[in-house]
Amino acid sequence: MNSPAFQPDLFQQKAIQALNEGASVLVAAPTGSGKTFIAEHAITEALAKGKKSFYTAPIKALSNQKFHDFQDLYGVENVGLLTGDTSINSDA
Repeated sequence: MNSPAFQPDLFQQKAIQALNEGASVLVAAPTGSGKTFIAEHAITEALAKGKKSFYTAPIKALSNQKFHDFQDLYGVENVGLLTGDTSINSDA
């Protein structure tokens, strides 16, 4: 079965367009609505320019999950984790 290609929602398109134009972006949307898609775009752009970025999450379990996801996406050497009791590759 073929699935249709992913099409970002309008709020995602607008946020990415603003990021591409050099603007700062704050995204407030419900859980599961696609905020991380925007964050991944911002992180990818920052790394491409030799910059660093931070991804924040409200709960430690999500921080740990995204830490591993981002290691897969961006490489172990480029990703760190800082929580109240954990510091892994904090200079990444």
